[in-house]
Amino acid sequence: MLRTGLWTAAAFALYLVGVMAFTIILNVPINNAMLARDAANPPADWAQQRDRWDLLNTIRTPVTIAVFVGYLIGLMRLVGDQDPAGRG
Repeated sequence: MLRTGLWTAAAFALYLVGVMAFTIILNVPINNAMLARDAANPPADWAQQRDRWDLLNTIRTPVTIAVFVGYLIGLMRLVGDQDPAGRG
């Protein structure tokens, strides 16, 4: 049961740092800057901002997948730790 808790805690920590903090600190400011600009007259650095956002999303996506896999492993271990007779 301890290993299940470790998998779950590791997945949650990776989610908080690797997905949520990453998104809030790096992706959201780009989103907000793009929303504040006039779409009809994009700024000169628009392509650079888009490319930066794409790079950050390319990093964030595998981290999100790793978190999901970590949660699945924790869930499978939790289910595997259950007593088939329902006593635990």
